[in-house]
Amino acid sequence: MRMGAPAYFQKQSTRVLLSLLCKGRIRMSNNNKKNKNAKKGNPELRAKVALGFKTLISNAAVVEGGRTFKWFIPLIFAIVAVILAVIPTFASNMSVQAGNSFLATTYGYEIGLLHFEQALDTQGVSLVIKDGVLVNEKKDWQDKMAYSASTKWYQYKAYDLYGEGSQTTLFEVFFNDTDRSDQDYLNYVVTNKNPYVTNADEYRTFDKEGNPLTTVSTSYLFLGKKIFYAASFKSTGVAGSAVQGLYDHHNGLDLKSLATRSINGDALTGDAATGRGLTQSILASYKTFFTDGYSSTKVGNTWKWTGIIVGVNVGTVVLMGLLIFLLTRGKRNPYRIFKFWECLKMSMLASISPAIISIPLGFLMAQFAYFGFVIIFAFRVMWMSMRTLSPTSAAQ
Repeated sequence: MRMGAPAYFQKQSTRVLLSLLCKGRIRMSNNNKKNKNAKKGNPELRAKVALGFKTLISNAAVVEGGRTFKWFIPLIFAIVAVILAVIPTFASNMSVQAGNSFLATTYGYEIGLLHFEQALDTQGVSLVIKDGVLVNEKKDWQDKMAYSASTKWYQYKAYDLYGEGSQTTLFEVFFNDTDRSDQDYLNYVVTNKNPYVTNADEYRTFDKEGNPLTTVSTSYLFLGKKIFYAASFKSTGVAGSAVQGLYDHHNGLDLKSLATRSINGDALTGDAATGRGLTQSILASYKTFFTDGYSSTKVGNTWKWTGIIVGVNVGTVVLMGLLIFLLTRGKRNPYRIFKFWECLKMSMLASISPAIISIPLGFLMAQFAYFGFVIIFAFRVMWMSMRTLSPTSAAQ
C-alpha cells in the first residue's frame, strides 16, 4: 500500500531536520574545541613569556633568552630599561625650585639683598625688565650705586668683628651696563672678583678662630642684560651654591620696587631703619624671582641631561654585551660558541631589573640617580659572568 503524499513529505522533513541538528551539534562541538584551545593558548608563546619574566631574577634565563629570543624582544627590554633608568633624574630636575634650593642656606645673602634693595630705593635707581631685558634707562648705575670710582659695582660692607676699625665686603651686585655680552662679562666677573686678596684696611684678616686669612670670596648677584647669576659663599670664602636664569617671567618689574613691595605687588610692612620684618619678605620675593628665572632654562637643561644619561646607558648596554663576549672567549670555556650578537641580546635582557632597582634608589639618593643604573647593571653582568657563564658552572 502506497504511503500518502502528506505522510511521505512529513517523514522526509523529519530526516532533513535531524540531519541539520546533527550538523549543528558537530559544528558547536568543533567551535567549543577551538575555544578551549584558544583559552589554553600557544604553549611556545607562554613559555617565552615565562622566560622573559624569569630574566628579571635569573641569569640562566638571560643566557637562554639571549640564544633563543628574536632580536626585537631584547631590544624592547633594553628600550624599557633605558627609559626607566632616567625617570629619577628627569623627575628631580623638573621639580627643582631653584630659589628655594639656592637660598635654603643663605650664608647672609638675605642681608645683602636687603641693603641692596634699600640702596636702590634710596638712590632712586631703577632697573626695569622690558621684553626680557634688564635696562637702566637713566644710566645712573655707576654714578649712584658704585662703591668707588675704581669699584664700579655695588658693595655692601660691615664692620669686621675680628679686625678693629676694618670693614668686610659681605655682598656685591654687578650690573652689565657695558657693551660686552652677558656671558663675557660674567666670565670676567668670576675670573677677577673671587677670591680677593685680603687687605687689613678693608677686608677681614682673621677667621673666628683667629687664624689669618689670605683670600676671601663674597656672595654676589650678577645682573646681565638678559641673564642673572647669583652665587653664595660662606664666611670662610668656601662656595655655597649658585643659580642662573632669565628675566622673561617678570616683564615690567622694577627691582627697586622690591624694597617696598613683594614681587606680587603686596605692600611690605617692617622697619626700614633696622630691616626688621623686611628681610624675609625681600628674601621671599627673590626666591620667586630666581625660581621663575631658572624655570625658563630648566626644561632645556633637563632634556640635555636626560639625553646625556640615555646615551651613557645605551653605551653601557653595548659595553656589557662586549664584556660578556670577551669573558667567554677562553679556550676551555664551553660558552665560547656564543656569537657577539647573542651576548648583546643577553646584555639587553639583563638590563631591565637593574633599571627597576635604580628607580627607588635614585629618588632616595639624588646623586645616585645619575649612575645608579650603570653600577647595578655592571654588578649583575659581572656576577653572571663569574657564576653562570664560568667554565666551572658548565661542568656542573
